[in-house]
This record gives sequence, C-alpha cells and structure tokens, in this order.
Amino acid sequence: MLGQISLLPYDFAPSGWKFCDGSKLPTDGNFDLYTILGTTFGGDDQNFGLPDLRNITPPNCHYCMKVTGDFPVGSYPGVSGETFLLASATPTPPNMLECAGQQLATGKHQYLEQFMGTRFGGGTNTYNMPNLRSKSPDGLDWMLTVDGSQPESPAVRDTFIGELLLVPFELTRGYSRTLCDGKELYAPQMPVLYDLLGNRFGGTNPRFNLPDLRGATPSQFNYYINLEGLRPQRP
Repeated sequence: MLGQISLLPYDFAPSGWKFCDGSKLPTDGNFDLYTILGTTFGGDDQNFGLPDLRNITPPNCHYCMKVTGDFPVGSYPGVSGETFLLASATPTPPNMLECAGQQLATGKHQYLEQFMGTRFGGGTNTYNMPNLRSKSPDGLDWMLTVDGSQPESPAVRDTFIGELLLVPFELTRGYSRTLCDGKELYAPQMPVLYDLLGNRFGGTNPRFNLPDLRGATPSQFNYYINLEGLRPQRP
C-alpha cells in the first residue's frame, strides 16, 4: 500500500521502497505519494521529504516507506492485528483504525477479538484498542488492521521473506512466521533468508541469528519474521 511504513531487517531498501531517512523525492513521478505526504516532512512542491525515523530504528534494521503501489482507497489485505505507521494525512483503509485506545464492541472483529481480547482493557461487551498515540512520531499514526485474515494462516498478500509483522498478541502456531527473539537458525535450511540477513544479527556461518526485537516493540506487542514469501529485490 502506497505510503505504508514497515520495519525491515535488510541492509537495503527493496525496490519500490525508500529508507525513512528524511531524504527528498521529486514530485514529478511521485505525485500520488506527494498527494498523501505533501510537505509534512519538509520540502516543497518540487521535492518533498520522507519522514526521518533513524533515531527510533532498532540496530541493523530500517524503517522503509512504500513509494509505489496502490493508493489506499480500499481495504488493506493484511492479517487481523497487523500494525504499522501511516502518515496522518493518508486516507484510512476501511478495515483499519488508529491505535488510540478506543473501545470496540465484541462480536464485530472476529479474529482481532479472538487473538487480542482484553489485554488492553475492556468491559462486559467491549474490549480496547492499544493506545500508541504517545509513541507516534510527528506526522505519523500507528494503524491496526481490525478486519483481516486469520493471523496464524499463511499470508493472503504478497509478502517478503524476512518481512517483519507487528501484532498485539502472540502467535502459537508457526506456519511461515516465527518470533523475532534472536533465535539461531541453520543457513542451509533457509538459504534465501540467510542471504538477506547474513550474520548482521549474530551467529557464525553456517548458523545465523534472527533480530531480537523484544525490546523494540510497544508493550504487549510482538514482531514476527516471515520465513517464506517473495525475495525482496535490490533497487
């Protein structure tokens, strides 16, 4: 989705993405993105700025923005609970809400209620969204997919090998994702993931470590990493 910001564990921004490092893009050729961002992050009508999130980025990871893709006018094809940053001016997909601590009625968002429950508070017939407003960088909002696919099922959208998924609950069945807790993996069993990560997060070939993002998540959230998917292309 155009303008989506994701934390990625690569040493490059994949094709169609740019580092959130405050750099400028020409308006010509990027007009849809300019329509969303404007000059919120600096620049003018000729060259506009991307957000600079380097000061909150975990080691050896990068916040990247999707600079090509679909304008956010329809539902986002993610999993229930998937959480990421969007520019405040971005049109809100109908199946997403800002993480602002609001109450939700039980029975409306099946998978979110099943997996998240009342860990952020609630009542007899309600449960609360997490409140991340105090953690939102200027000009950005933390958004959560309230209606999406089953979180423990294989991905329904194209995802990268190594792509990170932030959710406000724990996944108990592995499928194609595993917790970013620094665990060691065997490179010959996952050659593409090893080629993408190398030993940047620890380990010695033929073993390598996943990033440990447990200290980099909002309270009661978890990052999971995709073990399957598309190979991200270098620009």
